[in-house]
Amino acid sequence: QSSPESTDDDQIPFSLPTKPPARLSQPKQAEADIPVFETTPATDTAKNSTDSA
Repeated sequence: QSSPESTDDDQIPFSLPTKPPARLSQPKQAEADIPVFETTPATDTAKNSTDSA
């Protein structure tokens, strides 16, 4: 039983193909990726900064 559980746990972190799409689909995940805009809306702040610059 320990062997199958170990393999499953190892496959989860190694299985990145499922994580990238999920992150792209969820804007909240993107915000978490950017610590600077963690509290503020990453989309609005990022767009404003890019437009201003």
